[in-house]
Amino acid sequence: MPESLHFRRALLVAASVLVAVSTAVLLVGLGASEARAATAAECVAGNYFDGDACVPAPAGSFVAGPGESEATLCEVGRFQDETGATSCEDIPLGSGGTGGDADGKGSTASVTCAAGTFRGDAATTRCKSAPAGSFVAATGAQAAEPCPVGRYQDETGKTSCKDIPLGSGGTGASADGTRSTGVAQCAAGTFRGVAATTSCAEAPAGSFVSSTGATAATVCPVGRFQKDAGKSSCDEAPAGSFVSSTGATAATVCPVGRFQKDAGKSSCDEAPAGSFVSSTGATAATVCPVG
Repeated sequence: MPESLHFRRALLVAASVLVAVSTAVLLVGLGASEARAATAAECVAGNYFDGDACVPAPAGSFVAGPGESEATLCEVGRFQDETGATSCEDIPLGSGGTGGDADGKGSTASVTCAAGTFRGDAATTRCKSAPAGSFVAATGAQAAEPCPVGRYQDETGKTSCKDIPLGSGGTGASADGTRSTGVAQCAAGTFRGVAATTSCAEAPAGSFVSSTGATAATVCPVGRFQKDAGKSSCDEAPAGSFVSSTGATAATVCPVGRFQKDAGKSSCDEAPAGSFVSSTGATAATVCPVG
């Protein structure tokens, strides 16, 4: 075969290869141009159209179906830690969502609640601090525990409660003596001396508490009494009466034949010779008349 024929065939083969390569490049270019011109209708579930292309839903959001132009934030109480998701997952109780907005939407992860915090309501996202008067001792709690009788907590987010000092009582407590949020010294007329109680108790009748911060009441001495509870002092037995024992709730009037001219006495005096007392409660004897 003449050399010129071989040369012409070589030129034809080279031209064919060049045409094929150019066509491939053109097709690739056309394909890229079509991707940039994609519409929302071309996006599958888990992806949305951002104006240029289909992109995966970011963590904390989802795209439930095809043809969407935006992702939806995970609802309150749910989260999504992956991209391109078609739904979100429930945050387990005892855990809270992280990330997201101030309303609790768009959480990107679920984290166990730390000690001092809890979450027991599915319609919430964040772990809550234990309120004053309560505590959470362990992680993963669904509720706070109330401070027991005799203990209190004046701060939030705590893992235990504090003892109420004797001579003081818990404040802000429930009717059963739990959930105390503070302490206050027992007022005069009241006391607290037992750890297994929360409130200050009134001094019972027949006793008194004269100062604040008392751990016990004092019984009324002889010659004095107290008929009411919660008092800071005892009353003297009035003239014409007496109190012979401690812890009295009332004075006793002097009997016939006896009298008492002074207050605060433990007994009555006999009418001396030449005199008499004809009635009870006398403050003086009467001298016998002539004859």
